[in-house]
Amino acid sequence: VRARLRREQRIPDDAIVCFTAARLTAIKGFTYQLQAAQQLRASPAGPRICFVWAGDGELRTQLEAEIERLRLGEDIRLLGQRWDVADWHDAADIFVLPSHLEGMPLAIMEAMAKGLPVVATAVSGIPEELGDTGQLLPDPASDPAGVVRGLVTTIAAWAADPVKRAEAGRRGRARADELFREERMVQRSLELLRRHLPAAAPRP
Repeated sequence: VRARLRREQRIPDDAIVCFTAARLTAIKGFTYQLQAAQQLRASPAGPRICFVWAGDGELRTQLEAEIERLRLGEDIRLLGQRWDVADWHDAADIFVLPSHLEGMPLAIMEAMAKGLPVVATAVSGIPEELGDTGQLLPDPASDPAGVVRGLVTTIAAWAADPVKRAEAGRRGRARADELFREERMVQRSLELLRRHLPAAAPRP
């Protein structure tokens, strides 16, 4: 799967793929990835780093124009709407989500369960999901420049050190397995219901 998907998008086998599955909308922070991609070109691992974005939305035309203007066409792939995101997790090396606002994003849980190291902003439920695995970035509302710096630093470090990258992915997968399996979440929900809902009134 990894080889096939990379071949389809003309991505070299040794490239470090930074994958995002999200709607192409401003709230998902794609502009920070654009800035990071520019800066990463100058890093030792720069020529091997490739951003791949799965999703569609109102920002697509603007992002395509910016990619062309910044001459990042070889560094960023826009896949559009995909139904094989799980396969792209296998083809990727890092999962990236520098959002302004989230709920409890399933996309991060799925990436963790696949063993991808995750770099994401510390907003909404993301810190609870990642715990001490992956890399949390500043809240864009208070430190947008810090988000870009964090992306550049983290991606460059993980690209240069496959052992560190694999360890971050392993710890994320272990956390997802412990906390986010369907059976465990259903069990905990039922326990909360039993504890807090009043007992059903007896029938007359």
